[in-house]
Amino acid sequence: MTESKNIWSDFLKDQTVETTDQVMPFLTTVAEQLGQATSGKVLAEFHKQSDYTTYAGIVAATSEIVKAVSYKPSNDPHEDANDLYRMEKYVFDILNDSYRFTLFELTITPYFPITMTVDEGVYHDVRESLSGYEMPDDKRHSIEIGSQNNLKEIFETLLQSKKLKYLVTSLMNG
Repeated sequence: MTESKNIWSDFLKDQTVETTDQVMPFLTTVAEQLGQATSGKVLAEFHKQSDYTTYAGIVAATSEIVKAVSYKPSNDPHEDANDLYRMEKYVFDILNDSYRFTLFELTITPYFPITMTVDEGVYHDVRESLSGYEMPDDKRHSIEIGSQNNLKEIFETLLQSKKLKYLVTSLMNG
């Protein structure tokens, strides 16, 4: 038998794809900073999108049915590894005691790219500044984010929106 190179070694060493593990800490911190900047008058929340506002509930229910129906030997303690690689939807909301405004929805997978769907008015305010980024669905106001650095740049661009500034100022004063 001839010796051969273990192809799994190179596979495990390859780290060319950027993970999204810093997306949630970044956006959670940015959300906290709005409350600090407005002395608690206006808050931001970055949270998982509720099932009742999306088809995620239907998809999750279907997934549970498939799990229940799929064949698994009764003595096999292993879970399905596909559950580790999932797509999840999150929302970035800005709010005060009376109002809530959804700035964007974010579809996150374990690796970049991820997709941000921005409020229509905010999107149109900053669209030209976002021209260097891929916008796979202009009608849905979606932006494809290829890295953590892109996420930070895009978030800073959203802060240039006249609509966003007006709403935050109104929520702070109202």
